[in-house]
Amino acid sequence: MLPTQTPSDAADLLQSLHQERSYSRIANLVVADRRDATIAALLAIDGVLDANEVLHMAAEKRFHGALPGHWNLSVLENNLGPFSADVRIISERIDNDEAMVTLQEGDNLPLYRARFVLVAGAWLYESEPTPAWRVRELNRLARMLHDVRQMIAGDAPYRSVNDAFFYRVLPQIARIDHAADTVVAAVDEPGEP
Repeated sequence: MLPTQTPSDAADLLQSLHQERSYSRIANLVVADRRDATIAALLAIDGVLDANEVLHMAAEKRFHGALPGHWNLSVLENNLGPFSADVRIISERIDNDEAMVTLQEGDNLPLYRARFVLVAGAWLYESEPTPAWRVRELNRLARMLHDVRQMIAGDAPYRSVNDAFFYRVLPQIARIDHAADTVVAAVDEPGEP
């Protein structure tokens, strides 16, 4: 386990380790019962971001210019809590062996609240639970992006590539978002009396 002086230090370290893609070191800073799911989610999201970057390079080279905004999924990199590309610590509140670090992901609002717990002298991130279906769907999205890049490599016309993005990739993103909203709504619904 990596010792951290404060919860804010732990948040800063998580961000820099994610930029290095040091998943084994990140795992040491996440509570045990969320560790595997957190790493699986990070790997899936990074797979999407990597596939998106390769797709963009191929498309810019092939089509010689600016691409439609809906082709750019890099917005994901600043929607990852303390793992975001750009993190600014706003505040820290410690209550015995629990803490809340409020941070800003890029320029996004609202602010993100990351929960940390003190375990054996180290502040560990208690990440939000990541359902296995989300990881599967993110991996599927990365494969779709690779497929679109293959279309570019195969000299598919721009319209075909754009249609693939519009009719395959964007609906997959919507499925991931809609499923997440459905899960949140189900959890938030009051139970039967």
